[in-house]
Amino acid sequence: MRNISTLSRCLLIAATALILSSCAAVPLKTALKLRKLDTPALTSLNPADLQIKVTLDNDVGLLLDHTRLNLNLTRDGRGWRSTDIHLSLLGRSLDEHSAGLFRAAVPVSIWHLELSEKGLDQFREAQEFMLTGEPDGGEFGIAVAYKLPSDEIGSFTVKADLRLYADEPFMSLIKRQTIKVVPAATDESTTP
Repeated sequence: MRNISTLSRCLLIAATALILSSCAAVPLKTALKLRKLDTPALTSLNPADLQIKVTLDNDVGLLLDHTRLNLNLTRDGRGWRSTDIHLSLLGRSLDEHSAGLFRAAVPVSIWHLELSEKGLDQFREAQEFMLTGEPDGGEFGIAVAYKLPSDEIGSFTVKADLRLYADEPFMSLIKRQTIKVVPAATDESTTP
């Protein structure tokens, strides 16, 4: 019981760090492009074209049931209404990323995702709502849920890319970030 509790706390702390670091990690070029997504641009998107690539260290798993694409609608230039869009797995591939000039490459897993059937419906509902004229635009984000291989992992890297149109390349949504895993304090109530 103690190991489950400790692992849960580690995941919560790491998830919080991921969410906080991902906010600051949107590359400027991508941020500028996503800022241009006003209501006409968002309502003209074909939801079936949206794809996401999440790259994690090879020993870190993706929890697909809890990973979501976020569409944050704005009104008067401010955050207003958010929709968490369900995703489904297209496939997974293995690759290596450079760890630096004098370091060995790091094996990574690239999770290829698209909107699930429920996600397609959610996105279409958001598009219909945008046509009411209340929102003036929107921004995309991603909530990545992951499973660590053990309590003893010190850190891992994550990266996320988004493709809006079938004929365009992926844009970096979260630049490659290192997430430090903070060990949870011992829970005295579960210690024998």
